[in-house]
Amino acid sequence: MSGGPDGSAGVNDVRVRDAPEADLPAIRAIFNHWIEHSTASFRTAPDTGAQTQAWFADRGHEHPVLVAEALGAIAGWASLGPHRPTAGY
Repeated sequence: MSGGPDGSAGVNDVRVRDAPEADLPAIRAIFNHWIEHSTASFRTAPDTGAQTQAWFADRGHEHPVLVAEALGAIAGWASLGPHRPTAGY
């Protein structure tokens, strides 16, 4: 299926791939949106560029970061990892 009538990406327009470091600004923007506008995360403050870089560097081969790319932009991301000792509500 191709893009929707509203210009959105369809299922065949989405590509899941490993995230290189160049994707970190988009990953951080998505994550910070949900920190600031929802209760989907127990984080209490948005991530900084340095925090996102450190998180990514800590992933390694055991916990790869994946992104979903649609229409040339990062639409989402995912990663598994060990328990994180961050602040909660």
